[in-house]
Amino acid sequence: MKYLVIVLFVGVALAAPSENKREKRQVLPNCVDSYQNVVNPCRSNANNRVYYPHPRDQTKFLQCDVFGRMFVIQCPAGEIYNQATTTCIKQQTTTSQTTNTGVQNPCTTANVNSGKIYFSVATDSHQFIECDLNGNANVLTCPSQLLWDENRLSCVYQFQTGVMVTTPNPNGGLGGIANPCRGSATSHQFFSHPDATKFIQCDIAGDAFVLSCPSGLVWNQFATTCVSPYNMVAGR
Repeated sequence: MKYLVIVLFVGVALAAPSENKREKRQVLPNCVDSYQNVVNPCRSNANNRVYYPHPRDQTKFLQCDVFGRMFVIQCPAGEIYNQATTTCIKQQTTTSQTTNTGVQNPCTTANVNSGKIYFSVATDSHQFIECDLNGNANVLTCPSQLLWDENRLSCVYQFQTGVMVTTPNPNGGLGGIANPCRGSATSHQFFSHPDATKFIQCDIAGDAFVLSCPSGLVWNQFATTCVSPYNMVAGR
């Protein structure tokens, strides 16, 4: 019996340091959680934007719903979020260069921390500035036929005197589709088309034009722009 008590006492003594070490590991400072402590931009969303870049993690982005709720979405492995196309892209496919526009670098600590990482380039409307998390400014180019819109923080179709600069449907007309530009819908300018790679644009006279999205993109009526098919599959 005496030996049994000694063995139990030694076992408890040896276990105590291990328990202390486990407690010390638990009180170590936690890493920043990219899914928490993110300011919700959807609550004061005057422009009804659907997607925002994540303020700290380029492999994620923020999505708003119609109720002002925010969702943190993870890009697929090896991809980062690109606000210009509102989709996740392969990091190595993005052509960028250090900004040399002659203007002050807008990638201040205050802007980056608040999620403001996209800015226009005054000398070229086809380009925009993207800030990385280190405060470096990179100049990116919009896809073909698109221009940077600072209000939407996205590349959009170019307009000149109300006419979209792109190639309309060469067959003309709507191919038997009812014209959505007439009647009560005249306050809207864009409508979906049965072909997901196309959309309908209305002019001020109520005429409808069938236009095609850039190669590889499909129309998203909710966002009223062409997006990657991945966005549609992911429910964005």
